[in-house]
Amino acid sequence: MAKKKEEVLLKEQVEALREQVKLLTVQVDELRKLIGKRRKKDKDVELSEENKAHQEAFSMVSKLAKEMKAAYMLGLKLKAKRKGEHPRDVFKSLNLKTCRMNNWKVNYEKLQLSYGTGEKVEIKSARIKEGKTVEVEYDMTKGESLERNDVLLYVFCEELIKGELFFTTPGEGRRECKIDEKWVGKKLRVYAFAYNKERGVYSETTQKEVEL
Repeated sequence: MAKKKEEVLLKEQVEALREQVKLLTVQVDELRKLIGKRRKKDKDVELSEENKAHQEAFSMVSKLAKEMKAAYMLGLKLKAKRKGEHPRDVFKSLNLKTCRMNNWKVNYEKLQLSYGTGEKVEIKSARIKEGKTVEVEYDMTKGESLERNDVLLYVFCEELIKGELFFTTPGEGRRECKIDEKWVGKKLRVYAFAYNKERGVYSETTQKEVEL
């Protein structure tokens, strides 16, 4: 009789444990669902922030494309022709890549207004002279001749997102660029690229911040 009672008690305990396991299983499933929802929410927030940063970068590059048109319509026309695209779209594509590598922020030191296999321009100095004039001294890299290259300079005011293109005299190595009086005292940058008249190619862009 006692043995039978023990068997009944044991069965009851086993059934109770089974119920506890079922309850724990339900709780674990609910916890997994909750964790999954939280992770998805965090991921959505992360994606939302990245999308926002991407949109802001695209908007800024679009503004730059509108202002820098005079320069890249020359410097990127050959690359655009090969790709069957408009130079504006090539400009955006090139500079959005640098934005992506810079946490979706424009890196003014890396902006490209041109593209090609020509030798680059070395900007030796860029400084303010007599208030509204930027004096730029430059040369070609790797011993390339200035006489064989048309050098173009683009003076840009970051704060106002305004710029102006300046052509140079072959072989000179120096150019005085008259700027808008509203630019005086603000951060300026000079971009430069060259067109090799013998090879028919442009160079990539180089830059230098103007000394105030």
